[in-house]
Amino acid sequence: MSENDRFLEKKPDDQFALLMRSYILNEMELHEAALKDIDHILELTPDNAWALGQRAPSFIKAGILKKPLFFFENLL
Repeated sequence: MSENDRFLEKKPDDQFALLMRSYILNEMELHEAALKDIDHILELTPDNAWALGQRAPSFIKAGILKKPLFFFENLL
């Protein structure tokens, strides 16, 4: 378990730690796990620009192709 994971056990809503973990998970090609963190961030702050920007590429990388179009259309 990483330091970041231990930190998130104590503070599960820490957005910076969630951002870092989702970035690392995407780099490790664990896109569905990264999407869980991204979705949690967006539950906390729906207008989080970083999370919104990472959501669609994560869907595409995870092989979930229909959802990005919906989110991009809603951003316009």
